Amino acid sequence: MKKKPRPQAVRKAQRATRSASLIDLVQRNTLFSNVSKRTIQRIASKLSQQHFTRGDTIFDEKTRGRDLYLILAGKVHIKKYTKYGSESLLGVLHERDFFGELSLIGGFPRSARAEAAADCHIARLSFDHYRSLLDESRSFAQNLLQHLALRLRTMDQMFVSELERHARAFGSQVEKLHRLVEASKVVNSTIESDKLLELILSAATESIHADRGTLYLIDAATGELWSKIANGKNLVEIRLPMGKGLAGYVAKTGETINIVDAYKDPRFNPEIDRRSGYKTRNVLCMPLRDKEGRIVGVFQLLNKQGGAFTKEDEEFIDALSVHAAIAIENARLVRELVQNERLSAIGRMASTIIHDIKNPMATMRI
Repeated sequence: MKKKPRPQAVRKAQRATRSASLIDLVQRNTLFSNVSKRTIQRIASKLSQQHFTRGDTIFDEKTRGRDLYLILAGKVHIKKYTKYGSESLLGVLHERDFFGELSLIGGFPRSARAEAAADCHIARLSFDHYRSLLDESRSFAQNLLQHLALRLRTMDQMFVSELERHARAFGSQVEKLHRLVEASKVVNSTIESDKLLELILSAATESIHADRGTLYLIDAATGELWSKIANGKNLVEIRLPMGKGLAGYVAKTGETINIVDAYKDPRFNPEIDRRSGYKTRNVLCMPLRDKEGRIVGVFQLLNKQGGAFTKEDEEFIDALSVHAAIAIENARLVRELVQNERLSAIGRMASTIIHDIKNPMATMRI
């Protein structure tokens, strides 16, 4: 009968298996390329192992630590948070990678946060054993220097790319502001009603590269939307009930509708295209608000050149709508002022005529 192994022998065999497995994992790590097997066996016995689940913090920014981390399995994200709360991903590390070397070498607090991006098996090498390893293995020291140089080069490239991204974003914001200023100049260049609506719509379509559009205003007295469209050489007024169609819905709810593919969206009515012969690809429909935020009209813009309407287009029209609403209100006030002046002048003239009729002799003396 075969004897069963003693518990002590089983535990010893399990430790030997785990040790052999750990040695193999360490040997595959990039830091230990060409490092002698004997050195790796010695170091493996000094390592402390940890397991992290996805989302766990391995170490946080500004904490102190003098350990080098070897990734035996899994994936780690190196992240940094700005003072504004935004997150920047500095690196994605995988099996055979290492991290934590900067604090180990310089003795400074951690400059970033290490987070498990997947379930991880990590081995930690203490500062004392790291120092002895530098003295013992030239290959380890060379591997460390090579990877530090590579990471510095990568960080330089990331820094330049980030600067370029910010420069593009800044340039885009400046260009957007310039377009808004120019559009504001245009919409404030007239007080004639029909011309003003035409200029506002032209500023909107040209600024976001829409093919065409319609600017509707709300008639507070009737609760309808109205606009004027070209019919030959004449302008013809059109009216829509509040809540009807895309423009009516936006006027009623204040929601922005950005349709990427008109014919795949049930809110779009293709009958309009069939009657006009125009092919609508995409639609941006937005409320026109005054400075108090009240909806006074609706922009309906069609067919963005080169693609779909973007979030940036929405932001631009939203900013333009305030200037447009002020121009429309100013034009209305001027028209009322002119009308009142005319009525006042007519009243004064009538009063003079009546006075002359009642006093004919005074008129004759003059």
